[in-house]
Amino acid sequence: MFRRVVLLTILWVCSLASAGYAQSWSLLAPSGTLPSPRELATSFYSPVSNRLVVFGGYPQVTAFTNDLWILSNANGLGAPSWTRAIPPNAAGSPPARGGAAMVYDAANNRAILAGGLSVGGAPLNDVWILTNADATTGIPTWQRLTPTGVFPGKQEFTAAYDRDSNRLIVTVGVGGQGTWVLTNANGLGGTPAWVKLTTVGDPPGRYTWHMEPMYDDVHNRLILFGGYSQALGTDLNDVWVLANADGQDDSATWVQLQPTGPLPPPRTGGVTFYDAATNRLLVFSGQVQATGVYMNDLWILEGANGLGDPPRWTPVSAGGVPIAPRFRSSAAFDSARNRLIVFGGAGDGLVRNETWVLADANGAPSETLGIDSVYPDHGGQGPVTIHVTGGGYQLGASVSLVGIGGAISATTVALNSASTLEATFDLTDAAPGPRTVIVTNPDGREVMTPAAFLVEASGQADIWVDTVGRDRIRSGGEQTYYIVIGNRGNVDSGPVSAWLSFPQQIGWVSHPGDTVTGTDSTNGNTLLAIDVISVDAGGVVAVPIRLQAPVGASPFQLRTWTNAK
Repeated sequence: MFRRVVLLTILWVCSLASAGYAQSWSLLAPSGTLPSPRELATSFYSPVSNRLVVFGGYPQVTAFTNDLWILSNANGLGAPSWTRAIPPNAAGSPPARGGAAMVYDAANNRAILAGGLSVGGAPLNDVWILTNADATTGIPTWQRLTPTGVFPGKQEFTAAYDRDSNRLIVTVGVGGQGTWVLTNANGLGGTPAWVKLTTVGDPPGRYTWHMEPMYDDVHNRLILFGGYSQALGTDLNDVWVLANADGQDDSATWVQLQPTGPLPPPRTGGVTFYDAATNRLLVFSGQVQATGVYMNDLWILEGANGLGDPPRWTPVSAGGVPIAPRFRSSAAFDSARNRLIVFGGAGDGLVRNETWVLADANGAPSETLGIDSVYPDHGGQGPVTIHVTGGGYQLGASVSLVGIGGAISATTVALNSASTLEATFDLTDAAPGPRTVIVTNPDGREVMTPAAFLVEASGQADIWVDTVGRDRIRSGGEQTYYIVIGNRGNVDSGPVSAWLSFPQQIGWVSHPGDTVTGTDSTNGNTLLAIDVISVDAGGVVAVPIRLQAPVGASPFQLRTWTNAK
């Protein structure tokens, strides 16, 4: 009996972690209704609540939007879930827009929204405050600020928030209109005021197409990478640092860094973040405006703030599920757990609504032995695989559960990275109850977290299947889809088979090393068989399939199903 059938109608529009890699991509499979696919949305991350908050953006099939969405367990350590906090065009919301800046004041649970591009195409210069921003202290509510001073209005600019001075810093943007600060930016402590800074050594004007803010709040330095210069007519890959960026001390001064190593290709619209703990800048994805080529590469710049060691670029190869090229995504960095969260974006002329997580994002996982999380934190009487995330793990580490009836050692332990262990237990005869999770390294060091896992009575797998991807493909173009097989149960599954059906006229390409094990043709359709050895309790397996659209094809359906229990 088929457990689930998923249909995805496609319209033609004319015109897992891998050992050996420091970083690893995973595709989240959140519950709840997903936000519509979009680019140029703006977002922030709350590290305390582990929530990603996304506002607005451009769905392409409609004009800019102004809805607000919240993703819980956003860093992938737990079961993620989307919730729409504010619907489109709700009373009291900011006007719809894309390419705005939004920064987060964690101490007061407030977000600050500024600028962007309006539905009519004009730059906006309004400022809004989102109170109860992550929805943990109340209902998120918008309030408009009325600062003194005249801000020229910008879209596609670099912005950052200095929590000590309560200042919003915005710079560059289309036309290179200088650097501005907004005092009392969170709406508390006095009347907000826009002040244009007097800066020295300004970089060429550019638009960055939604590169994320990069700010070293310890040294008060703003970091700028890449973008597209209208004056020069070219994409850029330069790095600039603005010292005294909040304008409170000496003159704010721009300095261009001269990194060694191979340089990243010039780009705009990529994802960037700065990790203060390691003084590293990470660059992911983007587009070359001159050629229209989208990218999915990763680069790390050491010495990124221009202080200390000389800056140096290094290209990075990440493991896990392959992520498709894109630009204009929303992104946030969980610095405490070293995980980059990427939502949406555009690629191949279409927009996306997937959520991805890059583990060990800064390329320098912690060497301090510790346990940050255990997922899942419960399991039934049967085989159960848990993922222990923390730091300082060594090859040959052991994992055990200690509680009622003594210690249970993992039958297998895989070191996915220095911060992630994957441990499988046989809990068939385990007594129900809480267990302490213990990790022991070969050098004898040990760390434990009491009551971090609960053994439940009985156990059963609960397999589901879904198709993640855009419901449109350009005529004559290509689109990547992900066949996601998940397990809602509390024990690992056995072997699982799933099938994907689509018309024979549609070309397809699988990723090297994937789990497509066979094909068949019947009734004018191609049938792909997808086999996986097991799906972890509470886990998912994502298999990428790239479909190729012939010119002039008719609308059709992707059909996905499984007969697993």
